Amino acid sequence: MVPKENRLRKREDFDRIWKQGRSRHGKLLGLRFAPNQDKVGRCGIMVGLKVSKRATRRNHLRRRIREALRREFLPILGAFDVIIMAHPQSAGASYVDIKKELAFLFGKAGLFKKSS
Repeated sequence: MVPKENRLRKREDFDRIWKQGRSRHGKLLGLRFAPNQDKVGRCGIMVGLKVSKRATRRNHLRRRIREALRREFLPILGAFDVIIMAHPQSAGASYVDIKKELAFLFGKAGLFKKSS
């Protein structure tokens, strides 16, 4: 489970990221991100009907993305609000594929904390 402080939940947060944010895309996933005023990174996940018509498959993909975030990326995410969007090709992707794609996109977008 992703800690509450690291979750994007409010509609106005999603709207702000869509209007002011920048984006990066890969084969399986897309990112939309914007800096925030908090000290912690926050994430939201979008898996639409284009990925799968079945809710169980969409939820399974959402759980895989959430787990990769919790284990690998939230501890090193900078002060950004991030929306992760699943592309239709991600429906059958393994956990390892999702983790690699997130690492590639987060690095490409420069979302990791700066080491001091």
